[in-house]
Amino acid sequence: NEAGNLLMRRLIQGDIDHVYTERHYLTSDGTDFWGYLSGRRLETAGGELRALVGIIADISDRKKAEDARNKEFFFIENLFAQSPMGISVFDGETGDCLRLNQAAADIASGSVDTLLHQNLARGCWQNAGIDRLAKAVLSDGMARHQEQELQATSGKQITARYFLSRFFVEGRAHLLVMGQDTTKEKRLDKENKRIEARLLNMQKLESLGVLAGGIAHDFNNILTGMIGNISLAQMMIEPSHRSHNPLLKAEKASHRAAELATQLLTFARGGKPVKKAFSVKPLVGESVSFVLDGTNVKGVIDIPDTLAIIEADEGQINQAFNNVIINAVHAMPCGGTLIIEGENAIIGSGNGLGLQPGAYVRLTFTDEGCGIPEAHQKNIFDPYFTTKASGTGLGLASTHSIINKHDGVILVNSTVGKGTSFSIYLPSTGKLSEAGNADAEAPLAAADGGSVLVMDDEEMIQELTRAMLGELGYRVQTCYNGAEAIDLYREAREAGTPFSAVLMDLTIPGKMGGKEAAKRIIELDPKARLVVSSGYSNDPVMAEPATFGFCATLMKPYTAAQLARVMSEVITAQGTGSAGASPP
Repeated sequence: NEAGNLLMRRLIQGDIDHVYTERHYLTSDGTDFWGYLSGRRLETAGGELRALVGIIADISDRKKAEDARNKEFFFIENLFAQSPMGISVFDGETGDCLRLNQAAADIASGSVDTLLHQNLARGCWQNAGIDRLAKAVLSDGMARHQEQELQATSGKQITARYFLSRFFVEGRAHLLVMGQDTTKEKRLDKENKRIEARLLNMQKLESLGVLAGGIAHDFNNILTGMIGNISLAQMMIEPSHRSHNPLLKAEKASHRAAELATQLLTFARGGKPVKKAFSVKPLVGESVSFVLDGTNVKGVIDIPDTLAIIEADEGQINQAFNNVIINAVHAMPCGGTLIIEGENAIIGSGNGLGLQPGAYVRLTFTDEGCGIPEAHQKNIFDPYFTTKASGTGLGLASTHSIINKHDGVILVNSTVGKGTSFSIYLPSTGKLSEAGNADAEAPLAAADGGSVLVMDDEEMIQELTRAMLGELGYRVQTCYNGAEAIDLYREAREAGTPFSAVLMDLTIPGKMGGKEAAKRIIELDPKARLVVSSGYSNDPVMAEPATFGFCATLMKPYTAAQLARVMSEVITAQGTGSAGASPP
């Protein structure tokens, strides 16, 4: 090479008296090898060049070894520099940082230059735990790993997973620290666990919904028998009779049982509301009377008679009100006052409530209870969240679900030690209610005749409905399933004595139910007056009866008054509509 040739020229010229160099050489057969040249000048007494003496040693093996070592060193250096894990080396005696890569500097929120030569436990991390761990590793030589929260000298707090081991260089102990910032990982893990918990909760709710749906039919049939017979007994006695009040209490208790079953079903399965137009004020009065009876809480209702009418599922809204009032009673174990206020409200766009612009009614329930801690307020509508030892955590969650399904919103404002206010916004029709209770049940009056076909697989309900309709002046025929109902309807029509209306159970296990039968009957008689009855409030048929050929719905369990009202509306009405009846 040129450098080697230059050295040889200088040696010959006498500029230098010896030369040591490593260079490539070629043998006579053309083989290339690495050689080490050691050359000197031999001079005469007068300083003239006499000869050049040189020794060439083959160092090819050494060069190969050096090349391999350099490649390994380069590989390790790149691995050290490019590793996503923080790698640091500390002096085992002083604790000072001797080397670190950029990843280690990033974890400690510093730079390589500022952290170099800093102490592990004082200059890099303000944490006694890592110092104790390092001393233990240096003492017994056992590698250790740990994950904990650390605070850098910059003040940044992170969660880190790190590994410590001891090694020696020329007899001096050193500490290798490899670490990884797991803050995001922990946050994601926490979020994943929260999502998993929600999914598990949803699965539980789905199972609960299946169970609730399965028992709803039988349970509501039983309650229909109870409530129906109670209302039938009330029809047979004067209001002054000594049995009147006990019957009222029995009816109230039965309605409470029906409400709890419907609440569970509504919350678990999220049934679509069976909507109709009604005034809110009477419903609030019923809820207050129902829940506060027998408690030491006083209810004050401040709602104008002109509060706008809403279009909603009366039974579900009744549940929502009851749950809020029950919550207020629990918040005032020593008694107090619950104030319910109502007003019409026009909500504009960008309202911050998540509501569509339009007309609403706003109902505010304010108690004087213990209040809800701010930390709990964000959870009170979560399923199963409760601070009461005997609570289920379903009440307010169910209320939230119901209000949401009605395109409304429920808000909470609470101060510990002062009380809580729940504000409920529900879309209104914009039409004002007339003064007085327009929805109150009118006294039962005998019908002007007419025949009704009742289809239900429960003989008890057949007999009960026959008795109630009979007391109301109707002629009644009963059957057990849809196929029988179709045959009876056809026969009556052909005989010239058609039924004025047909009351059909929606679901008949193992047989044709009301949905299929209605389709066939409408084919026979497009003007047929059909009423569907069920304990399944979440079935689409109950939400949109006209779509399936029905004129009205009658939710189980029902009273004689509700049955009378629906039958009267269906038989006398000229058009089609939905006259849903829900227990008060």
